[in-house]
Amino acid sequence: MEKTRKSQGFPRPLPSYKIDVFNLQRTLSLSESSVKSVVSFLLKTYRVASRQLAIYFVSRQRIQALHGQFFGSGTATDCITCPFDPPEQKGFLGEIFVCPEVASIFARKNQLDPYEELTLYLIHGFLHLMGFKDKTSLERKQMRAEEKKCLQLLGSSILRK
Repeated sequence: MEKTRKSQGFPRPLPSYKIDVFNLQRTLSLSESSVKSVVSFLLKTYRVASRQLAIYFVSRQRIQALHGQFFGSGTATDCITCPFDPPEQKGFLGEIFVCPEVASIFARKNQLDPYEELTLYLIHGFLHLMGFKDKTSLERKQMRAEEKKCLQLLGSSILRK
């Protein structure tokens, strides 16, 4: 009897994600489609099962207030993440709050592209939702390596106006 070849079947469709983008700041002009493109790329790269994520671009005052409320520090920070469902569950992954003003100030001081810096902050927040931490020097080293990998994979597909 002849063996039959197992059908390869149709490729599974890529998951569709609901990415909500809220631009609540005026420091940098942002393209919602650019944000969704970067986040979709990260979700697919990390094979995230969660289907929904919210991104908030907020003012320096707002990120400072959130930092104080959730972490007891009244200083401005680059990003804050609020995880909800684990990445492997289909559901709401969480929220990422990013401050373009902090990115812009840092970029200006260090002669960097503010949009690349902002993309890095978005990646950083996303990696926190994936379980990466940055409290110890070893965790920071791992986080930086993963951020660099993501930026390299994105190439020129960083956030734009």
